[in-house]
Amino acid sequence: MMGTEASGVSATESGRHRLTVVMAQLAALVLAAVVFPAFGPTPYVIKLMTEVLIYALWAMSLDILIGYTGLVSFGHAAYFGLGAYGTGLLIVKFQLSLLPALLGGVAIAAAFSLLVGIIIVRLSGIAFALLTLAVSMVAYTVVWQWTTLTGGDDGLSVSRPPLNLGVASFAMKSDVSIYYLVLLLFVVCAFLLWRFTQSPTGTALAAVRDNAVRAGAIGYNVARLKLTSFLVAGSFAGVSGSLYIILRSFASPDLLHWSASGHILIMTIVGGTGTLFGPVIGAAMMVLVEDKLSAWTEYWMLPFGLLFVLVVGFLPGGLAQLVRKRAGRR
Repeated sequence: MMGTEASGVSATESGRHRLTVVMAQLAALVLAAVVFPAFGPTPYVIKLMTEVLIYALWAMSLDILIGYTGLVSFGHAAYFGLGAYGTGLLIVKFQLSLLPALLGGVAIAAAFSLLVGIIIVRLSGIAFALLTLAVSMVAYTVVWQWTTLTGGDDGLSVSRPPLNLGVASFAMKSDVSIYYLVLLLFVVCAFLLWRFTQSPTGTALAAVRDNAVRAGAIGYNVARLKLTSFLVAGSFAGVSGSLYIILRSFASPDLLHWSASGHILIMTIVGGTGTLFGPVIGAAMMVLVEDKLSAWTEYWMLPFGLLFVLVVGFLPGGLAQLVRKRAGRR
């Protein structure tokens, strides 16, 4: 009995130690991200790192569906694009300041994800995946054809509005100011997503992912859980899309195209699903690799695809699996 108690205490202490180490590492990463602009990177590098954070948040939102609920979406670009267009239109048509425009864009993406989710959450497997693709292409077609509102194929150009906080107003003209805004929202959203996965609802989603029939048999409302997951994923994809148009000052219908959904799906799988930090690694690697390869050759998609095949073939758990192995050795 004493041995069992000692073993339990040892396991608890070991778990606390691992948590402390992980928290220290995360704090170090956030600190490094905060001081990064102080080292004098070029505006291009600042924009590239801001884009990494945006894509990482987008990939994390998709991981809520794939890794934590077991739902494969081929149309996640719809919510990213609607967040971008929603924020852009609120700035252009209503001259809103930055914060209300961001919140409005996220609300539009969340409302659309809720509407779509109510319709399709009772499906699963290939039927679910194909319907998400169909919905995404419908949204893409509407944005592309509605030229009087969205600009159609010419896209939507916006000017960065100021950030009004009541007591003070900040002009968001520099790339560094946008970087810090995106970094702040990325940290907040990452924490909220992590808390969601650790909540009772997150635990229930894991049960649905592993066996939806058994989860329903023991009393879980599977449809409601899937709808919650779909809403959360769509809302945070809307956040990333809203930040994207603020960074680029431009949105085009391509943001909603099925190829954009495939792009973020690859990032999530390469990083490792069901981990949250895996999609961050995948997004960072894919954005940086794409940037380098496209500068070297116009056929950059060939080595890009080969890299994807190698990662999936030799690391079924994604790059997160490699990180875990190295951490285990230490």
